[in-house]
Amino acid sequence: MLIVYGMWLMITPILDNYYLSVSKRIDYRRTAKSRLVGKKREKIRGKQSFLLNRHLDNMLYLTKNNYQSGASVRRFYLSTCFVFISVLLIVLMTIRELPVQLSAGDSLLLEDTAVGILPIQSMWRFSLLLSFIAGLLPYLRLRYSFSQRRNKGSYDLLEVIKIYAKFGYLNVSAALTKTADFVSNDNVLKRPLLLMAEVFAGYADVEELNQGAMRFSSTINTTFGNIFVSNLIYAERESNRQLPSALLELTQMMEQQRGTILEVKSNNRDAIQLGLFGNILVLVLSVGTFIYLLTPKIYLKLQFQTTTGLTFFAIIVSSLFISFLISTILAKPKLDYH
Repeated sequence: MLIVYGMWLMITPILDNYYLSVSKRIDYRRTAKSRLVGKKREKIRGKQSFLLNRHLDNMLYLTKNNYQSGASVRRFYLSTCFVFISVLLIVLMTIRELPVQLSAGDSLLLEDTAVGILPIQSMWRFSLLLSFIAGLLPYLRLRYSFSQRRNKGSYDLLEVIKIYAKFGYLNVSAALTKTADFVSNDNVLKRPLLLMAEVFAGYADVEELNQGAMRFSSTINTTFGNIFVSNLIYAERESNRQLPSALLELTQMMEQQRGTILEVKSNNRDAIQLGLFGNILVLVLSVGTFIYLLTPKIYLKLQFQTTTGLTFFAIIVSSLFISFLISTILAKPKLDYH
């Protein structure tokens, strides 16, 4: 594992520079082609693009502080493949050296045992299973980080709007850049603000402006985010005279809604904490009771060396994970109208 990790640290800087240069060329050609060919073919190309790439790109847009269009997705693919291949090789090399205990008698007593080697077919199946699970971990981690940062972004938007209102006399791109400079470092919208400022500074037509700006609002996915971006587009295309009053009204609505959410959260805190820790407490008490009645040796054999025990163990772990997710979502809902 140390050797594999060292290899990853060696090749990552080289591949990052390569992906960055390739992504810049691809983005330049795509932008130039869309402006020359026209809107109709660009819409067709957008529908035919790889859905998984767009799905990952939208999540990386918010979760990566060093996000770069195209390069971040390729870097994620590379890291996922590297984890899959590394775990596969490590598991194969490890279980080849491990003896396997074969039972010929009672599964609880294990009176007649022998030491053998795991069959090749079972070895590959087990290695591929662990590699597949390990390959899913980067995506699950990205998905969880995206949901957490999207939730936090709905609250960080309030800080963004308050700071932007101070620079409302500037054009939209300059005001967005100033806002990104003055927001706190833990604000998850800092990098997306800079990306949206680039869109307002270098768009070629109205459709390109709408797509780049709406990407910011779709990342947050709240009504307040849609209103904020709509006000910016109107200020860019028409006039920014009405923008200060519109932002002031939007700030008041968000403050009122945040107060309502905090009040509801304080009233439901006990129920949320009970749902988060109550199941774990019940599980610990139940397992402790069974260990006391059966002795630890017999309990571990029943739990982890029988099909029924492993099935119930998987159900219990899945239930705890789902309960944790639900409690986390209820603990801090998004700052939105609903």
